[in-house]
Amino acid sequence: PQDQGFHEVLVHGSGGVGQTPNFFGNKYFDDTYWHNGKKEQFKGYCTDVWFDHARRFIKKSTDAGKPFFCYIPTNAAHGPFLVADKYKQPYLDAGVPARRAAFYGMITNIDENVARLRKQLAASGLADNTLLIFTSDNGANSGDGGSSAPYTGGKGQGTQKEGWVRVPTIFSMPGVLPKGKQYDGLVANFDFYSTIAALAGQTIPKHCDGVNLVPYLMGKRTGDAHQHLFWLNNQPDDAVRRHLIAVRRQDWRLYKKYE
Repeated sequence: PQDQGFHEVLVHGSGGVGQTPNFFGNKYFDDTYWHNGKKEQFKGYCTDVWFDHARRFIKKSTDAGKPFFCYIPTNAAHGPFLVADKYKQPYLDAGVPARRAAFYGMITNIDENVARLRKQLAASGLADNTLLIFTSDNGANSGDGGSSAPYTGGKGQGTQKEGWVRVPTIFSMPGVLPKGKQYDGLVANFDFYSTIAALAGQTIPKHCDGVNLVPYLMGKRTGDAHQHLFWLNNQPDDAVRRHLIAVRRQDWRLYKKYE
């Protein structure tokens, strides 16, 4: 990321802590990460480390009177499902199976960290003028007991279907966007770039396929932001689960199943 324009970078180097590119021996607690390209050990749980570092970066930027862009792609709640007992115990007490309880506990920890981030923005007087986007990278992991119902498919099974790509997305910017409004139009995460650029007063590059969503979120425009969305993902080493060809138009989805 530091070679792509990010000034402050803290990463673990793979899709999930514990995967091959990651620092050997990392287990979510007191791990070693790459800080601006150099190995450094950090105390604490991985998600707490990401958010604490992000909040310090935001404070440093605001104290210097500088605008900021902060991207926090957590590895949680990706497997392996490891979290402190205090987060999973309430779910175990409710009768949830141990593996699922740990997964829910990881989500609870994310919720706490998002709350702390929002409180910092509010206390700094930045909440009304800061766009906060909360979203995910894929639908429920159906291979691990998750469900994207009422949509079929999901990560691990039926990857061409709607349940694989549909995710929750929340935009919060109280000084600009209305509270409690729901927009059901057809959008994609590449619209984030165009939306952020527009709110920052920047010209949207001509090569971008993304759409500025602000008029839709404010109710000034209705309907779908895109007439079509197209997906193409060819992963030969895992074609059965991850070979994805699909197109979406309005309420219809056409997909080609791997054979």
